[in-house]
Amino acid sequence: MKQRVLSGVSRRKRTATILLSLCCFPAFSSAEESQNPVYQFNDGFIMGSKDKVDLSRFSTNAITEGRYSVDVYTNNEWKGRQELNITRAEDGKLGVCYTRAMLVRFGIAVEKLNPELSQREGYCGRLQQWRDDPNVTDHFIQSSLRLDISVPQLYEDQLYKSYVSPEYWNKGITALNLGWMANVYNSHLSSVDSRDDSSAWLGINAGLSWDGWLLKHIGNLDWQQQKGSASWNSNQTYLQRPIPQINSIVSSGQIFTSGEFFDTTGLRGINLATDDNMFPDGMRAYAPEIRGVAQSNALVTVRQSNNIIYQTTVSPGPFILTDVYPSGYGSDLEVSVKEADGSVQVFSVPYASVAQLLRPGMTRYALSAGKVDNENLRNKPMLYQGSYQYGVNNLFTGYVGVTGFDQYQAFLLGTGLNTGIGALSLDVIQSRLKMDQGEKSGQSYRATFNRMFAETQTSIVLAAYRYSTKDYYNLNDALYVVDQQKNAGRNYSLWREKNGFSFTVNQNLPEGWGGFYLNGQISDYWNRSGSEKQYQLSYNNMLGRLSWSLGGQRIYTPDSSGHRRDDRISLNFSYPLYFGESRTASLTSSTAFNNSRFSSTQMGVSGSLDDENNLGYGVSTSTYRGGQHDVALNGSYRTPYSALSASYSQGEGYRQSGLGASGTLIAHRGGVTFSPETGSTLALVEAKNAEGARLPGSPGSRVDSNGYAILPYLRPYRINAVEIDPKGMAQDVTFDKTVSQVVPYEGSVVKVAFGTTVERNRMIVARQRNHAPLPFGASIVDPAGKEIGVVGQGSMLFINDDKVKQFAVRWSGGQCDISLEQNNAKEVLCR
Repeated sequence: MKQRVLSGVSRRKRTATILLSLCCFPAFSSAEESQNPVYQFNDGFIMGSKDKVDLSRFSTNAITEGRYSVDVYTNNEWKGRQELNITRAEDGKLGVCYTRAMLVRFGIAVEKLNPELSQREGYCGRLQQWRDDPNVTDHFIQSSLRLDISVPQLYEDQLYKSYVSPEYWNKGITALNLGWMANVYNSHLSSVDSRDDSSAWLGINAGLSWDGWLLKHIGNLDWQQQKGSASWNSNQTYLQRPIPQINSIVSSGQIFTSGEFFDTTGLRGINLATDDNMFPDGMRAYAPEIRGVAQSNALVTVRQSNNIIYQTTVSPGPFILTDVYPSGYGSDLEVSVKEADGSVQVFSVPYASVAQLLRPGMTRYALSAGKVDNENLRNKPMLYQGSYQYGVNNLFTGYVGVTGFDQYQAFLLGTGLNTGIGALSLDVIQSRLKMDQGEKSGQSYRATFNRMFAETQTSIVLAAYRYSTKDYYNLNDALYVVDQQKNAGRNYSLWREKNGFSFTVNQNLPEGWGGFYLNGQISDYWNRSGSEKQYQLSYNNMLGRLSWSLGGQRIYTPDSSGHRRDDRISLNFSYPLYFGESRTASLTSSTAFNNSRFSSTQMGVSGSLDDENNLGYGVSTSTYRGGQHDVALNGSYRTPYSALSASYSQGEGYRQSGLGASGTLIAHRGGVTFSPETGSTLALVEAKNAEGARLPGSPGSRVDSNGYAILPYLRPYRINAVEIDPKGMAQDVTFDKTVSQVVPYEGSVVKVAFGTTVERNRMIVARQRNHAPLPFGASIVDPAGKEIGVVGQGSMLFINDDKVKQFAVRWSGGQCDISLEQNNAKEVLCR
């Protein structure tokens, strides 16, 4: 490969020194640009020594025609490092000859750029020949071997926005990524039957990655004082490998079926499925928001299929959880809010995904097989499941599916419709279950809807309706029925759903009027009277700097006396307070009503004590129905190694305390590195000698004494800019660059190295033996012959190594030696 080679370690330093010396007068002249330009320093402007020095080493020669490794950017978006032929056009300028395939690879819609030329096989031309438009330009930067392409958004291929070809995806290094979250909660009731209720929870999300492979384990240790023992729950343990050639991922071990069309079910087996993240326009997995209101320092626990998947402590007032990632798509989430006085509020969050429409010609599939993994079942049959989707055209997407085991089969047929009123899908499932009493066959019909009404800013995130006939059994119901038949004495209360409807609506109102959020779920069952109903409605707005919200929740639960209704209403205020740039706080207030009666009111102040929000605090007081009061304290501290939190509250008849911590450690060849943040796809930043440097993308993270730091939250298969901020490190360390681009595999740990140089500079004035100034531009070398500096104007020596005591100054036709041993004079003479 032919390319220009830049000078060695001291090129940047020498250039900086020369520029400093010549800042007051012209430094160079240039030859005709069209004739292979050579930029040379003009020594005619140099004053001082009469000795001439060869300054050709500071000259810059433009590159010639040839093949070069070039970083390509389209509208400032990196498209990878490409091997390109740099040629000279008729006007003498160097540039690139573009083919159709090249433009497509660079994210340009060729059919829009030039419909005629895009049809010509083998055509190659300059960008201006493809489109004679002043806004369509390219610029080749010779010094950094970078090609910048600029086109109007009209000519950008949105399909390839933020997308890089798989050949540039980074598999990462061999490393262990251990994310963890710990929580300890205690409440003491000082009533007549005084008792303590304590719990502890440790969640682990670990991944061992190497060469694109990922060994993943997600589990938790749960201890309850009432049970008297701790139990380890393994949610998932599997080996995973992406297959970019078919945009798929294969997993084997303790896994879950997707639940997009059938129930989410745990398996010990294997799964091969399309990975939407690998597609340029990949649709992201739906993750629900969990909203609620805590009346005290409360313990919030999220369960899916009776498994605890998330637990944390929240402060009094409204809360929103956005970092809960369920397994699969088809099981609702059960949320419990345990207050400091021991009371518990339980509600569910609908969690189902509308069948996605596909682009014409695109396919999506999922294949799973394995033994059912459910600790509640004794009979664990081999289960198979498969689904296939195909985008027929812009209007229709068809999909089919099948699942079952030896005594149960279910078949799915459906279509997705891209209608004028939104995305709509219709499907039917036919099930067959062999029971002791005979065979049961039934159908389940489902309609789902998703739409954003731009005119009214109304977003119907999810609306789904399902009707099932009496003899229809879904997958999980069938597993329990068969288990009950094969194991005498086991009796399950199965509530088989007859009708189910769920919806989520976000509505932004005209400016100044705020917006509201509505969520609801209604279900009734064949073998149970009454209906379950749950609604959540919240409204939020701003009044100057004051933000406020009004929320309501209603839950209907059928019981022996009919419907038991539980209503909750909350009114919340927040007002920002400012105590300087590095200290901010918010004054908050929350009032709650339960079943038309006052429940509690709370007022507090929370904020941070530093500009990076590493040290946070909260103080609040609450008044409850009956006149009881309590005081709550909360604190958080984000260290370079972990994020810590603590809470304490005390009221009449009880007190509560809690501790929490979370973080990540990565074990790699260079040692062990810690971070207060957690993530599944991360960058291990290496910057030797840069201890204390910050990562702007991860507040609180700093380069440690070993020269490493962790940047979480990378997007897999997408361009991620990794940036390092020198603020906080020693001033004598410089970087060769401060931003790097990386495109990681999912679940990988990619290493991003920033080269550093320790520059301990010194400046002295030295003269020749006859007191004449030393020649400008003369080289300074240490006893080993390594160049460590240069002579500037006025015989000023710029040396980048303060430890060297003896060195030589060399120029064409002359040399002199200088010793700094026991010499503190401001001016020295050569020997």
